[in-house]
Amino acid sequence: MNSADPFFLNQLLIVIVVYEQKISETRAFASLDPIRKNATILIYDNSQAPQEFSKFSNLIYRHDEKNPGVSKAYNTAAQLADEKQKTWLLLADQDTLFPDSFLFTYQQALTEFPNEKLFAPILADRKGVISPFSFHHAKGKRLSSALKPGVHNLMTYRIVNSGIMVSVRLFEKAGGYDERFSLDYSDIVFTDRLLLIHSFFVLVNSLLKQNFSGSSEKNTVALLKRFNSFCSTVLLYKKTVAHQVPLLRVLLPRAIKLSLQTRNFQFLKIVIDSMLRRDTPKQ
Repeated sequence: MNSADPFFLNQLLIVIVVYEQKISETRAFASLDPIRKNATILIYDNSQAPQEFSKFSNLIYRHDEKNPGVSKAYNTAAQLADEKQKTWLLLADQDTLFPDSFLFTYQQALTEFPNEKLFAPILADRKGVISPFSFHHAKGKRLSSALKPGVHNLMTYRIVNSGIMVSVRLFEKAGGYDERFSLDYSDIVFTDRLLLIHSFFVLVNSLLKQNFSGSSEKNTVALLKRFNSFCSTVLLYKKTVAHQVPLLRVLLPRAIKLSLQTRNFQFLKIVIDSMLRRDTPKQ
């Protein structure tokens, strides 16, 4: 098995965001097991109750019962990375499965592109590749064909949070993550910020597997709650970042798909309510 160089690992801080799942049973923690003795790992636990687990000298645990989402966790990790004089920050979702040699592959990519500051993997769920993806009119879309590893423009392609390795300095210069976006659109808003100062990312030839919430089967109540949260986030994105977002074009297709899937038309009602909230003048 190819292993990353200890010097490279010493420059790296990995953050795993956990929510209501036993740390040792998360896909990310389990698949990072071969390298956790060499790289610093921050476990940011958004669960309601703190967890007890086997500690390691290079593993840091933070519990936040307020569950502020991934953006707060990433910003906390970047601050910690700066305090520990780390050069790189790697983001990991609890449901991401990392291949054994992925950090070695990242190290090779950094050697090949020493001036680049942002690296991303190929991320796939059970339906296919979810990252990189195209993004137009505030709507993400899977690519119809595979993207070749190498340097790509963030104006053309966007990347999902999990698996990103970003320079700590670039992260800070961009202003980090917007904590108003706790989950949905957190990666979109972050890359929007990056685009103001940095246009490129390196797609690394490493395939990560993801249990992606958007493609998972859930009960109708959970789907309704999740969709309502998504609609609120799109409204926030339109209000604060991209005022030209066509709300119906973004929300209606998803509502129709979920309505047909569950035979429940409450999804359409949520869209209507969202449009009314948008159009209601402030008192």
